[in-house]
Amino acid sequence: MVLASDRGVDFGTALATSYGPLYFLTAPSITHPLDVAVAFALWSGFAIACMVALAQTRRSKLGLALIAVLAISAAATPASVVITSTPVLLFCLSLSESLGTLPRWMHRAFPFFSAAFIALLSLNKFSTAGITAAAVVAALLIRQGRERWITFAQFAATGGGLALGLWLLKGQPLLSFPEYVYRSLTVGSGYGGALGIELGDNLWEYIFAGLGVIAIVAVLVKYRPRVGPLTSAIWVILMLVPAWLMLKQGFMRHDSHSAQFFALIACALAVMAYQFGSRLIAALTITFLVTQVAIYGQSFASVDPAPRVAQFGRSLATSFIPSARDARLKEAKAAIRKEARLPDSMVKRVGSSPVYLEPFNGSVPFAYGLNSAIIPTILEYGAYNPELDGVNSRWFADDQTAPAFILRRVSTYTVDKRNPLWDSPDAKLEEICRYGVVESTDGWILLQRRPQSACGPLSQVRSARVAAGESLTVEPQKDALTVVQIHPSVGLAAQLRATLFKPSPLKVRRDDTTYRLPWGDVDAPIVVAGYDYNRGRVVGVPSTIEVSVDADVTIARVPITSPLGS
Repeated sequence: MVLASDRGVDFGTALATSYGPLYFLTAPSITHPLDVAVAFALWSGFAIACMVALAQTRRSKLGLALIAVLAISAAATPASVVITSTPVLLFCLSLSESLGTLPRWMHRAFPFFSAAFIALLSLNKFSTAGITAAAVVAALLIRQGRERWITFAQFAATGGGLALGLWLLKGQPLLSFPEYVYRSLTVGSGYGGALGIELGDNLWEYIFAGLGVIAIVAVLVKYRPRVGPLTSAIWVILMLVPAWLMLKQGFMRHDSHSAQFFALIACALAVMAYQFGSRLIAALTITFLVTQVAIYGQSFASVDPAPRVAQFGRSLATSFIPSARDARLKEAKAAIRKEARLPDSMVKRVGSSPVYLEPFNGSVPFAYGLNSAIIPTILEYGAYNPELDGVNSRWFADDQTAPAFILRRVSTYTVDKRNPLWDSPDAKLEEICRYGVVESTDGWILLQRRPQSACGPLSQVRSARVAAGESLTVEPQKDALTVVQIHPSVGLAAQLRATLFKPSPLKVRRDDTTYRLPWGDVDAPIVVAGYDYNRGRVVGVPSTIEVSVDADVTIARVPITSPLGS
């Protein structure tokens, strides 16, 4: 968060994503070696303390087993330790605490230790902290009598105090912290509808996922704490929440988040196998590890620690040795410039003015020494509900926050088969109306902010009811952008499925191309005629729209009061 302080960015009001701190610090983090050193020390200290505590349980080989499980899971997964290993490690610690097998020192420290862990996670990747917190609450819940409420108070005071303390230490306004929490929760609640994409060649993973869910439910129910039927039932539910949430996010993505789910199952089963001496559970643990490596590592060579150790050493050298850091930055800038090939005329025109690069890529402005503007959601496709879209839209509308220029890369690249013109649709409409092309090449378009918007208010033209797969022709409106708002018909069963697992993909076919529209954008105005995204100018041709579900479609126009191309 120190980079935010450098630039005067408020994470509570200027950013609206749980990935904010994580992504914002990724590329230039080596320019703040002291903060990197603190991060290394903190996360290493937490990991070592967890492993020592687990190794000192009544079956001392447990610690070594968990080290092996986490090492294999992390090595086979293309993700950061924070995303994959850290929440799983805290889950295992909470499980051992619930079973009453942690050493006395960790038992006493657990409310403070876990609170500090979650506080740091919440400022790094909020969703990971939320997923893990349920297991910690479960472990505290089963304490008896007055001790339960004392430990809950210790947990809340430590976590809240540390999070707020770090927030203030890095120059963030106190009153913006609740906004950060609220928007992070908004990100999490809209995540399912945004990334509910299915990859057909990975469907076989569900067999192992289903077996994993059955196994962990059976194990938790069998070995639940004997503290009364109601409390025991609540404990089982809370312990299952992380597994459920990891399953939801993992099997929407089929990437490293799926591996997080497998790692959780494997580690939980490893704890149970050693606590209760079960060969069956041990066999299940090995099965999940083999499955994870087969899916993500392709071979057991992927778990070779040597490349990871070498990479860790290079990272340390880059962070703490000035000459190595300077060489790395010089090399990175040269590589970025070679790939981007941004015209000198555009760089000169932008000068020191704030410029937003679209799609978001903070490395290009960094390499060219430009003043990079940061959109609130960091990534346009991360604005997958009205709340987040509105934050972006207001950012473009406000003369105080909006960038003077937009650098748009000419590309057909899409994320999850989405239309880039429909990502953060209200914000895109604001962008079209307030920026005009001042220079273009085959690879780049430079847009400059106008003194005022070139568009009038949106007005409805007509509405239509379309069945799934039925085509609807949308005629271009004279001197206007043509937008549609899609209102799908969703039954109760589909809503329940979306809540428990994930929604079915919502597909919108425009002319000859099918795109996936996030469910959070169904009521937003998406531009379907009157504008060419890769040219930044008016195109007056009709479009054909086709929706994958029954839907009411509203066709509207946004009048153009001055030329969009300049």
